[in-house]
Amino acid sequence: MCYQDKNSVPSTELETGEWIKIIKQLPKVCLITLIGGEPLIRNDFEEIVNSTSVSQRCNMVTNGVLLSEHINRFLIERKFLLVGVSLDGVDNIHDKMRGVKGTYKKVVFNLNDLQKQKIKKRSKYPLLDIKTVVTSQNQDNLYELFRKAEELKADFFTISMPKVCVGQFNPKMREEMTKLSSFDFSLFNGIDFKKVREVLKKIVDTRTKMKIRFYPNLSSIEELGKNLYNPKTIKEKFFSCYQPWSGVQITAKGDVYPCLSLRMGNIREKSFSEIWNSEKFVIFRKQLRRQKLFESCLGCCYLSQRK
Repeated sequence: MCYQDKNSVPSTELETGEWIKIIKQLPKVCLITLIGGEPLIRNDFEEIVNSTSVSQRCNMVTNGVLLSEHINRFLIERKFLLVGVSLDGVDNIHDKMRGVKGTYKKVVFNLNDLQKQKIKKRSKYPLLDIKTVVTSQNQDNLYELFRKAEELKADFFTISMPKVCVGQFNPKMREEMTKLSSFDFSLFNGIDFKKVREVLKKIVDTRTKMKIRFYPNLSSIEELGKNLYNPKTIKEKFFSCYQPWSGVQITAKGDVYPCLSLRMGNIREKSFSEIWNSEKFVIFRKQLRRQKLFESCLGCCYLSQRK
């Protein structure tokens, strides 16, 4: 569950040609992940994807509602590497959390069609990742959702905890590091960590062909709890992070940031390479290398727990 800019004005978002220009500036061999909001809401989705080269593999994270027979065929033909689909629970739980009745059945129908088309075309790709965020509303339904992911022949089942740091993957840019360490621990309200640990152990102990993933990456389910989310002890509990040396985020408005929502520049004003190699980005990386982790990294999906 990442933060989104609900007040974003479509007229200020990057246009088709601008996205294509950005893609042409990216390394010839790279992984491009399309996220939102909802990437499929753009009418130029296929045009943008078609501008990528064969060696630029694509991922996508979607709510699955706008997947269709046509889009599924397109994803297979374009050899998408992976499609991540957000499901909050089974049946009415998902619909209630999304606020739209019938959403769950629509998503399941679309995913079944994707898998049928992959079989028909003898394609392994795109891989399917069923993604869910633990909340007080779905904590009693996690095992049932896991079983549903198996039924959908998903390749991955990814379980995340709520992002308590508002400075991560948030389109609302900050200009200074001091503005990033803001936390909302109320997102844990109602979550029974003991119950969640028990169901996660049950999932892990169940024989399955799916790969089970936790965000943050946990070495011990037993330690999952509020004590794990202490910004003062983050360096003791998690390994150093090197994500800003290999990846970057670009918002719909062209702002470029590493992972923490610290604006490094805007793609409309500077080229990708200028921003990537800018003094501000270099200083950020040096600070992270020296400090290992920032307090604002707390709860990030890139974190990996020490054993």
